[in-house]
Amino acid sequence: MKTVMTTAVFGYDRPYDENIRRLAAAGFDGIDLCIGNQSPFYGAEWEGYAKLLRDTAAEVGVACTHSHLPDIHVLSPEIFANAFRGLAATGVNSTVIHPIWMQNEQVIHDEDEFFSINLPLYKALLPAAETYGIKILCENLLWGPSLDPVVMSKLQDELNSPFFGWCFDVGHANVFDITAADLIGLNAPSSLHIHDNNGGKEGDRERRHASMYTDLHLLPYEGKINWMAFAKALHDIGYQGDFVLEATNSDKIEDVDARMKALYDTALRIRAMIPTE
Repeated sequence: MKTVMTTAVFGYDRPYDENIRRLAAAGFDGIDLCIGNQSPFYGAEWEGYAKLLRDTAAEVGVACTHSHLPDIHVLSPEIFANAFRGLAATGVNSTVIHPIWMQNEQVIHDEDEFFSINLPLYKALLPAAETYGIKILCENLLWGPSLDPVVMSKLQDELNSPFFGWCFDVGHANVFDITAADLIGLNAPSSLHIHDNNGGKEGDRERRHASMYTDLHLLPYEGKINWMAFAKALHDIGYQGDFVLEATNSDKIEDVDARMKALYDTALRIRAMIPTE
């Protein structure tokens, strides 16, 4: 199990090779490349860019393992295929791509509508995913059916491909009082997004719609998630993936590098609580 951190903590403007060096210096041995709408991976320069990131990671003793691409409606299947090609060349083997959760400026609340919109879009990406060995992961979000791990697991069943799975976002789930223990009986997530918050606002759970300023992406222990219970639940659901952090904010530590070191130490603390038997 690698301890992985997202480059999103640095935004999209800083050189990604520099981001890799800074995360390695903090102790992380895995990198989640968070790729924006404009990236060298999409164009003719992809090969040199992939080599730069792969060589930098090797030099500092880490691995590019995970990624996060734009939402599924943002890029064409051809552009996603280009991204898969470039990411695979860095060593990445999975990427989160958010499902569509809004249609005609309205949140999708009907589960059948959610599936009818998203299934064909993900299916269109599977041939390229198989070609480049990239596992596509959907993720529980904050609105309508997209917030429900049951729906994410069902989406995996419907697509029925070794190149499709789902990522459990711990912070998003906490907004609706969903915990890792609620995943028992579902397809085990292939990845995690670990961060903290203070839960939802009054009525969020009933409306199945998160209020603003609930998805805070704080460091673990800065919010209200029970991390000991989380660690036990990872064992109970048989989680076999990496320990992927998406805590990009802090209400206590201003300096980004100091925050990364604190986050790494906290990740090891949580990992140590996972039962071994």
